[in-house]
Amino acid sequence: MNNIKDIITKCEQTNGRYVGDLNLLTQASFNCKLSDVCSFKNYTSDQIEQFYKYLDVFFTTDIPTAYIVGFEYFLGTKIRVNSNTLIPRFETEELVINLEKRVRKKYPKGTKLQIADVCSGSGVIGVSLYNRLKCDYELMITFVDISEQALEVTKLNAQSYNLSYETYQGDMLQPLIDSGKQFDIIVSNPPYIGLDEQVQQTVLDYEPSIALYAEDSGLALYKSLINDIILVGKKSFCLMLEIGESQATELSVYLFQTHQLDFEIIKDINGADRNLFLEV
Repeated sequence: MNNIKDIITKCEQTNGRYVGDLNLLTQASFNCKLSDVCSFKNYTSDQIEQFYKYLDVFFTTDIPTAYIVGFEYFLGTKIRVNSNTLIPRFETEELVINLEKRVRKKYPKGTKLQIADVCSGSGVIGVSLYNRLKCDYELMITFVDISEQALEVTKLNAQSYNLSYETYQGDMLQPLIDSGKQFDIIVSNPPYIGLDEQVQQTVLDYEPSIALYAEDSGLALYKSLINDIILVGKKSFCLMLEIGESQATELSVYLFQTHQLDFEIIKDINGADRNLFLEV
């Protein structure tokens, strides 16, 4: 254990990827936080061996740590991920928190709510909303994604937290339109990076491009959602989207001029336009 303590101490003193990501390695290996790993003495040889295996990949590749261990934490919830899903990010945590606040304002406790998580990926948004609202509402979460492989990850996460859920494979809202079902809440973090935009090299190398890029300078899938939303929303419903920080103006013009819809642009903790919320 002294050697592991030395490694952790060295990593904690190193700037860059080591500081934040090492916690995932200790959680995966020892089931405890980085800050606690040296306080315990009774680790098994298998746990120690696993830790060194993770460290080897961590130090010798640029593979994102969440893909190395197969999960990420999101608002305190452990979410499984793999190379077929995006890694959840803190911007999306704000989307969930902002939507939760508006759901609680709009709907009395005890209301039955049908929630659709479109472009669900790992299912992180729907799962997190369920965990945060389940004590006060009767929830059914519907996950939609174009990727069958991503939906398999969604199912694992939903089953881990005993969700009442269903999944549909297909493009944007079309599977829901075909089903004839209608929803109180539609939430989506769709691909919104323009085809010619630059992204971090590790994102480009390891995260699924199908979950990143969209045509029309990244606006195509937003417009698809907005055009079809009336077909799957109940008489009174709300829509929450994560958006790119430079897309608010164009989306605002599109919403107002094309559909005459009232909406709210919500800034993130850094003051960037990050969520779009509309209520009908």
